[in-house]
Amino acid sequence: MKQRKIERLPSSIVLAILQEVYDSVPKVMQTIASLGWKHTPYHQEMISYRKMLYDDYKDMDSAHPESHTRDFHNPEQDIPWNEEIDFDSYFLITFPPLYHDHLELFYILAGLLLEITADSTLYRDHHSYVYYFDEIQLEELIIKIAYRNKQIEKEEANHMLTICPCPPLDDMDLLHCLETLFLILKKQGFHLNFWDYELLLITDLQERYQEIFYQDLHYVDKEQQLWQIQLDIEQVLEGYDDPAVDPLHLPGIIALYNRRKISPLVLAYLHVYDQFPLGYPYWHADYEP
Repeated sequence: MKQRKIERLPSSIVLAILQEVYDSVPKVMQTIASLGWKHTPYHQEMISYRKMLYDDYKDMDSAHPESHTRDFHNPEQDIPWNEEIDFDSYFLITFPPLYHDHLELFYILAGLLLEITADSTLYRDHHSYVYYFDEIQLEELIIKIAYRNKQIEKEEANHMLTICPCPPLDDMDLLHCLETLFLILKKQGFHLNFWDYELLLITDLQERYQEIFYQDLHYVDKEQQLWQIQLDIEQVLEGYDDPAVDPLHLPGIIALYNRRKISPLVLAYLHVYDQFPLGYPYWHADYEP
């Protein structure tokens, strides 16, 4: 697979994509949250994570009672401060805002854009670059989109921080969300240059195996390291239930993946573009060191 120069997507393009993602939320919500967003495990997981953070804050606050004293630089006394910050106030400037269904799902969809280019890249026909979504840039721009669409105030937008990890979606919801995102990316003229994370990991491990094999190490130490690398590869492969595959034989692993592995990214792309992305089916030449 020919590699071109990799760049992060320009902010103007990311903003256009995010606006379309924002606009798609009601339709996606209807599909994956027919009983209401508050009843989904995704909302519950985001709240649970915040409760964990809040409990950690209270535990630390209790362990350090001196934090309840505010020093106003008065040489004669400190003024005691016993007011505990409540849950809602603690997360006042975090994104997505508490109990905001639209922005919670928007945040999750935006997070999936990062996953699309975590290992793969996007490209446009007749362009010499391939692109990825930059995490820091994306976090800044999702807050900008929320403000631009009058979901948060300017003061909030200037101080907000993203803190919640995106909860994993189940298989069908993930597929539907990825299809929605690929429809948007297709409209923007992008195609997917697909790389499989597991195959990249396996080839890195195999390359490490060869390096250690030819190193001047003590026999026992070398054998232990080589055995551990084989074990690491076997752990990656164990979900495919084919013990006959040699963990050091990349062509055999490539053939196994083409027979057995189903990638949500590839499937969603196929549904939208009516063709496989560049990089699928897998080819040995694309992954060999």
